[in-house]
Amino acid sequence: MGSTLPFGSDVGSLLNRLIFQEGVSSANTGKRIPILWESPLSRREGRSLRMAINPKTIQFQQPKRISTRDAMAGKIYYHWTDERGRDNDILTLTINGTTGNIDPRVLGGSGAKKDALGNLAKHLAWAKLYQLTTDPIIDPLTNSLNLATCTIQTVLIPFPIQFEGHFSSVMGFSDDADNPFSKSWSLSFVARDINPPLNTIVSLLQVALVTGLDLAKLQKPLSFTG
Repeated sequence: MGSTLPFGSDVGSLLNRLIFQEGVSSANTGKRIPILWESPLSRREGRSLRMAINPKTIQFQQPKRISTRDAMAGKIYYHWTDERGRDNDILTLTINGTTGNIDPRVLGGSGAKKDALGNLAKHLAWAKLYQLTTDPIIDPLTNSLNLATCTIQTVLIPFPIQFEGHFSSVMGFSDDADNPFSKSWSLSFVARDINPPLNTIVSLLQVALVTGLDLAKLQKPLSFTG
């Protein structure tokens, strides 16, 4: 006897849009897709960023909204839920990476000049991302919220997801004399909104995996306005 998967109509709608309305991509599963960073202020100033080197790690952490109170019979747990009955709190992304080789010198060998230009691009990408983490939360020109967006697509989550929110601190980085041309950095990003919702994407992923759909054909190249 077959089983019915409990996926909502929003999943079917998204699946239909990805396959039939938007077409398919020739991207291969496992291919590195650059992460995109931007904000209203960075777009206006031409500082939107397509990362030259993706982060080494991205940790997704989403605690539950639960408080406890001691009582005579034991502990009482209070679950603070949304309109759908979920007690999930805000998602935080903890991201760690390296600049890669930022040696600006043109060394000998074929393709040396191209390599040097690539190293400069990595250095510039780091500088843009650092500045993005320092930008004001209120746009000084429009007096509106200057929320940053981070668009990610990976092998684990093979559909592009845009996380909108704010940085919980300015980017931290280390300057190691033993490794002068590659620097480590880290940042934390609070995702106030996720589009499409991560739950929807995970449900869609289950549909694709259970029905044998080709995930490579569902992957979409990320749009970029910078």
